[in-house]
Amino acid sequence: MEHDMIIFDVDGTLWEATDIVVEAMEWLSTKYPEIKRKDIKIIQSIMGLPMNDLIPILMPEVDKSEAVSIFQLLVEKDFELIQQKGAHLYADIPEVVATLSQKYKLGIVTNNYNEYAEIFLDKSGLKKYFSDYIGASTLRLTKAQAISEMVKRNKSRHAVYIGDIEKDLFAAQEANVDFIHARYGFGKNVKCDKHIDSARQLLLLL
Repeated sequence: MEHDMIIFDVDGTLWEATDIVVEAMEWLSTKYPEIKRKDIKIIQSIMGLPMNDLIPILMPEVDKSEAVSIFQLLVEKDFELIQQKGAHLYADIPEVVATLSQKYKLGIVTNNYNEYAEIFLDKSGLKKYFSDYIGASTLRLTKAQAISEMVKRNKSRHAVYIGDIEKDLFAAQEANVDFIHARYGFGKNVKCDKHIDSARQLLLLL
């Protein structure tokens, strides 16, 4: 059956925002000196993970009773910076998204908050091509649940999820949708049948 909807991850699939997260972490470290600065390799290794998985990696020095509120400050600073500066779209993303939107319904599912998806759509200039988005953290859903919700509310009969890390693959499998691995993103060793090394290759694969 031919796909009727393409659902995209954001970080590592549509754009790259690690430098913004590094800057936000540096800001947080000045506010809370006990939190050690994290280099870009550490940030790249955690991009796209669920919010609950990020706290023990980014701020293991912080007491659990304070971690959530401090992490929320980091999220707010990250949103502030990315709203100001935007992030780096991967090569050919605008053209590929515009072309795919002529044939498929397009959506976004991210582990981040709805606000992050909204910032992406605003800063990228791609809002007109996407019919829906879900920030799993806003709805307190797992990514698999968010993908399922996206499929349900858009009445999709055969969706495909495009993501870059292994947990994206697992989420797609749990949600019973097809998966295409964006190998140009953060996850290099994801075992799946379909993959792309550039966004443009989607036009040939779908």
